[in-house]
Amino acid sequence: GLALPEATAELWEAKARLLQLQGDLQGAIGAYDRALSLNGGLVHALNNRGSAHYMLGRYEEAANDIAQATQLDPDMAAAWQNLGPTLYHLKRYEEALDALDRALELDPTNGEAWNDRGNVLGKLKRYEEALRSYAKALELEPQGAMAWQNMANAQMDIKRYKDALGSYERAISLDGNNPRAWVGKANALS
Repeated sequence: GLALPEATAELWEAKARLLQLQGDLQGAIGAYDRALSLNGGLVHALNNRGSAHYMLGRYEEAANDIAQATQLDPDMAAAWQNLGPTLYHLKRYEEALDALDRALELDPTNGEAWNDRGNVLGKLKRYEEALRSYAKALELEPQGAMAWQNMANAQMDIKRYKDALGSYERAISLDGNNPRAWVGKANALS
């Protein structure tokens, strides 16, 4: 096993990644801790440990790890993209927007980052910009049910009910088991 004292930081990182992929987030965090105690400069380990914390709802720990990854490697688009939703959950919307803008500067074809950016802009009540971000996400990933639902929510916010209805219907056609899209459709009809 990997419990040998001579196990390298890279082996611990690989074990952590495997545990994370298997859904053992707590075990993964422990293995990332071991990897980072041996080599604190493992930028992917920091980003991935942050992701594990995020998935467990530990947004402060996630933000600390992911921000550290962005400091070690300012050109790591994945870390900036992870930082956005993490800061969003901490209600630090302006910082979240900055992180997502940086992610998109590094990788403008990232549909998920465009979708996340739309969510942040919605919280900032910048609905037209949010719609443009969702449109960009959908241009890149037309089958993204969540982006269609988010687009519809933003259309509802600015009272474009007919457009919202079409977007909710598109979301439902892609994922018929999404209760929020059905509720949104009902609201758009009323």
